[in-house]
Amino acid sequence: MPLLPRQAPAVPRLGRAPHRAALATALVLAVGLAGCATGVQRTSGADYLASGPRPAPIPAARTAPNDADMAAIMAAIAPPAASADPFAAAAGVEPTLTLPARIGLARLEHGRLTRLPEAELALWRSIEPATAALGTVVPLDPLIAASAARAAAVECQRAGLSCGRDPMERLRYGAARQHLDAVLVYDVASQARRSRTAIAFADLTLIGAAVLPTRSITAEAEAGALLLDVRTGYPYATAMASAEDARLSPAFGGSAATAASGREAGVRAVEALVAEVATLIPDVVADARARTAAAASGPIAAGD
Repeated sequence: MPLLPRQAPAVPRLGRAPHRAALATALVLAVGLAGCATGVQRTSGADYLASGPRPAPIPAARTAPNDADMAAIMAAIAPPAASADPFAAAAGVEPTLTLPARIGLARLEHGRLTRLPEAELALWRSIEPATAALGTVVPLDPLIAASAARAAAVECQRAGLSCGRDPMERLRYGAARQHLDAVLVYDVASQARRSRTAIAFADLTLIGAAVLPTRSITAEAEAGALLLDVRTGYPYATAMASAEDARLSPAFGGSAATAASGREAGVRAVEALVAEVATLIPDVVADARARTAAAASGPIAAGD
């Protein structure tokens, strides 16, 4: 049985306008696939807070729950007051992942959770031998996430809180409803540009505009992924990748060709991202097993 079960054809299409204002300048691309980056986090929130001073607590109204409130909210228990020290709340998260785990796979588009397009799902299936070491991987369902976020919002209102508005917060509510331990969330941003070629004068004729390649199209895309602990919000690993697509097109049909180029760049970026994620999974697995072994051995007595 595959780790990622097949699902109904996705409604969203690959490619979208960038939601990062500086995408065009941030991407430094060569022809084909370009720069990639990955990282695995192993630090402790308690150690971080104990290592030095932190900003003074900022008094805040009860407007949002902190990470520790999620389990209580999802269990329909009135959550405690929001932390008076948001810095400590942000830093004080710990890794809790144990194996085998239930891992969700989620895709964001324009800040909204969407179903995985079939082409991208096929790319994630290609690294099943690597993800098998984590446990079971299942797609995060947008409908389940929406239902869980609405239920959490009701409980928050009863407790005098406001929650479920942030996309990542809604994503974690949905992951909790599907009883997931961690979620691998990724998004793709693409941008395509069209310019005239040296033979653009051929547009003056009907045949030239319809047949000759008078337009040059270049598309750039970047994709990013984050492996996030559902319960605590701990970021286990991050990965980024980028890609581009270049093609020629007649003036007629240029808009469709530009959109197709953006989609192709997006697919290539996800393909590169999947490869990067596959390289960091062994580190995540090793860290989880080391924590489990350390917990099983118990504290070392003084003098040993």
